[in-house]
Amino acid sequence: MGDKAESLSVKERDFWLNYVMDKDGNGTQAAIKAGYAERSAGVTASRLLTKAKIKNEIERLLDIIADSKIAKAQE
Repeated sequence: MGDKAESLSVKERDFWLNYVMDKDGNGTQAAIKAGYAERSAGVTASRLLTKAKIKNEIERLLDIIADSKIAKAQE
C-alpha cells in the first residue's frame, strides 16, 4: 500500500478497499462492511469519499486494476 494508506485508520482503509472491490461502487455498503454504524453509513460514506487521502487511494487502486486488465488482455 502507499504511504498515504498507512496514515488512514483501519476503518478508513477497509472502507476504500470495500468501495473499490464492490462492483457497484456502493459507498454505504462499503462503510457498513468496514464497520461503520449501519444507521449513518450513507453519511459516513459521503464524508469519507471527500477525504483527499481516501480519494487518492481509490484512484491508485483503480489504476492498478486497470493496468492489470490491460496486461491480461495483451497476453
